[in-house]
Order: sequence, then structure tokens, then C-alpha cells
Amino acid sequence: MNNYIQTIFLILSSIFLYSCEGLQNKTNDNLSDNYSEISVDPQKINFGDLNKNKRRFVTVAFNVYNNSVNEINVKKVDVSCGCMKPLVKTFKLQPHESKEIQIQINLEHQKGKFDKRVFIRSDTHKKVNTVRIIGNVE
Repeated sequence: MNNYIQTIFLILSSIFLYSCEGLQNKTNDNLSDNYSEISVDPQKINFGDLNKNKRRFVTVAFNVYNNSVNEINVKKVDVSCGCMKPLVKTFKLQPHESKEIQIQINLEHQKGKFDKRVFIRSDTHKKVNTVRIIGNVE
């Protein structure tokens, strides 16, 4: 009788442990399905040395990638300086889609080291991705 109870206990314990493991895997799968993320490339742009008397505007570009299986809303492409203007401010990215973002920079009132940021605000887990733009204006 004692062996019978031990055998039943082992069987029930095995079923319980197996069912908990299955539940854990299912929960992790759901999390990965709901986890949305974007990436930007490049994260740093160096436009080098520019003479503002020869070239008043410069346009730089980077790509935004949707690395998830969900649609992502980019709520705002924002800049750290009034000298920069994003040519696109809001957009949607379908799963695994990418979009090129162009930033027009007015060099007229810039001199010396240039070090500014572009902020991509979205409904993803990270919320804000940043691109750094550097260079030198003569």
C-alpha cells in the first residue's frame, strides 16, 4: 500500500511540474509576441567638416527598423535644436518594415563643433531611440 501511495505521488508531482513548465513557456511566448522594438541605423552620423558659406543646408539620413511582429507607431521624430528639421515627423511601421528618415540641418547660425540629437518617440518598450549627429561647421 505504501508503494502504491508513493507511485501516485510521483505521477501527480510529475504532471504538476510538467504543466507548470508548459505554462511558463506559454507565458514567455506571449511576452515575445507582444514585445515591440525598433532600432535605428546608424545611431551616430558624422557629416565631417562643412563650410557654411559654401553650403547652407545639409541633409543626413538614418533608417528606422521595426524588429517585431507588431505594428509600431512612431509618434514623433523630435530634434534637440531648431537648426534641424525632420522631413517626416510621424509614421507607422508594419512588422519587419523599415523607413528612411531625413533630417535637414541649417548651418547658417552654426559655428565650430556640431553635436545634436534626434529623438524617435514610439509606442515600443523602449519609448525613445536616439540618433547623434556630429560634425564641424566652418
